[in-house]
Amino acid sequence: MPRSKHRPGRKSHRPRTERMGMGMGMESVTATPLQIATNRAVKLNDDEQRGVLFNPRAAFNEFRAGRGSLGLWMHLADAINVGQVMAANLGLASNHTGTFAGAIDAMRAVHDRFHTCGSWTLRAVELEAFNLALCVHAIQLQLCSRGELGAAYTTVANRARGALAGNAAPGTYVCGAPSNRSESNA
Repeated sequence: MPRSKHRPGRKSHRPRTERMGMGMGMESVTATPLQIATNRAVKLNDDEQRGVLFNPRAAFNEFRAGRGSLGLWMHLADAINVGQVMAANLGLASNHTGTFAGAIDAMRAVHDRFHTCGSWTLRAVELEAFNLALCVHAIQLQLCSRGELGAAYTTVANRARGALAGNAAPGTYVCGAPSNRSESNA
């Protein structure tokens, strides 16, 4: 006797829902595997590149004007960490891994200085390190696909989640909870 087409207990196929813009403002849609793959292979357009760089650039400008804060520091740290992952893991501007290492060292120094002195004021060397890292990151965004950017963001998020859970890799700098100090410039 032939088996029935509809076996009990078996789930029917439901197409996967995917954010087609990789979190860049596009709505969730039901997509086929081909559409998902195509979307991940497409390079970022100019508006998407500007959107990714908007918060880090605004944060840099605020720091340069002497109006730093923890939130702005976090925007810079996210962009620099993503750029570092793109350089080290994806080979996008891989000759600039030292640039991102210098910017990460500057981020560490700024954060430590805030916790000891209460000031978000940056030194010229730190401003130059951030500016160079953001310029290189802008070039990376011109060259990367949506999938590569999404993979870099996922890697950074997983590292941060693991570090905050106590599983930080050797040499990883983990920022503690914000202190009771005011976040305004002292």
